[in-house]
Amino acid sequence: MRAAFRAPDLVAAGMRQRIEASGLLYRGIERAANLRVHLGRVYGDSGLCVRRSAYEAAGGFRDLPLFEDLDLARRLRRLGRVELVEGAELRVCARRWREEGVLQRTVKNWLLTAGFCLGVDPARLERHYRPRRSGLEEEGA
Repeated sequence: MRAAFRAPDLVAAGMRQRIEASGLLYRGIERAANLRVHLGRVYGDSGLCVRRSAYEAAGGFRDLPLFEDLDLARRLRRLGRVELVEGAELRVCARRWREEGVLQRTVKNWLLTAGFCLGVDPARLERHYRPRRSGLEEEGA
């Protein structure tokens, strides 16, 4: 990452995502995430790294209940170059995929992201992000 940020026009960068689970579906999710970063859409799960001056110029993280990283990434892309740093890797826990199902969680993530991009209020989307729990768990039992 340090080497990548020697380029003065780089405002933000991300790493290759490596999900800590075996299986072709996980490898597909990694490839999709890496392509997303390559296209300049770096989210927190890909290790969003930002030059301080760009972070400040973009206005930093907004107080959003969900997608604060996507919101910042959009504003950073307007300021300059955002890229995937080859050789940098971020390991990601597979817990949420395992608990909810790989396809179900992935489709849910895509739908929520699409909603955000279409202007749906992040507070409304956040209610659908968390997995549903039984009444006992919600009461703290």
